[in-house]
Amino acid sequence: MSFAMALYDAAKPKELPVVQIGDPVDTGRWKIAVLGSQFDKERLSVEMAITNLSAMTSNSYSHVLTLVDAPPGLATPSYILVRDNAVAYNLHPDMPERVIAQWQWPKEAPPPKDVQFTFMSQIHKRRDNLYGAPGWFDRPPVARISLPVKSEGKS
Repeated sequence: MSFAMALYDAAKPKELPVVQIGDPVDTGRWKIAVLGSQFDKERLSVEMAITNLSAMTSNSYSHVLTLVDAPPGLATPSYILVRDNAVAYNLHPDMPERVIAQWQWPKEAPPPKDVQFTFMSQIHKRRDNLYGAPGWFDRPPVARISLPVKSEGKS
């Protein structure tokens, strides 16, 4: 019976909930609220508020927000703290932090007018099935968001 249900779910995936700008999304390990996006010259910037919901300091937030239909050659983003423009690294538990994710946009790709992201999720297991050790493990996406992109010189 459970095998049949798994096949049915795989054949007819559920539609991801759509969130709005500023809505917090609980991804298991992180709570993220996207606050806006901008494109200037050759960078796509997305501002967000991130809270580490785990019990330990971590820097594994870089894969939580995934760009849908990314152009070929798009590198992983760098993260900058809004409060002091320093490179974001480890974020501490229960301390909300505003950060800007910056993607270096490929020169061959046209500037985006709007972008879509999915919020990937993780789950904590006290004992994983392979090693019997605790850890955070990837899960399916939990939500998506569409953002208009402000261009440099426009508001």
